[in-house]
Amino acid sequence: MEQAAHSVFISYARADSDWVTIAVNLLRAGGAKVFMDIRDLAYGDRWEEVLVSKLHEVERVMVFWSRHAADSEWVNREWQVALNNGKRLVPVPIDDTPLPDDLSQYQALTDLMPLLRQSAPVAPPPPSAAAPVHDRAATRALAGVWLGALGVAAAVVIPV
Repeated sequence: MEQAAHSVFISYARADSDWVTIAVNLLRAGGAKVFMDIRDLAYGDRWEEVLVSKLHEVERVMVFWSRHAADSEWVNREWQVALNNGKRLVPVPIDDTPLPDDLSQYQALTDLMPLLRQSAPVAPPPPSAAAPVHDRAATRALAGVWLGALGVAAAVVIPV
């Protein structure tokens, strides 16, 4: 089976899907063909067969690694299938959970960790609290970080 150029399988734990979805959107905006189960599995698909098939078709597998991913049977199965089939593996740590030995042999994309630490969800203020003042400098800084992340994501998938 021929692998599609610039194609990526996203391996992640569902608990991390908010952050991963942002990265997937950036990859797609950069022209990558991305497979993400919650977006690309059709109702009625035999999901396990589709996952394994897609793992064989793609050029690389991005493994979004976290404490949730470490506990996920499927994340571990996915990267091991990719490893056994000679796929290009790109670990993407999103917290401080150590990578398994076999996965740690691959150059990781660590650029997202500082961004995720800066933009960790904050509990909303109570209803009686005054509306926050819009901080334009902080918004521009965060936008700059995301644009930088887009560049990194595109470089991971689309070699120069």
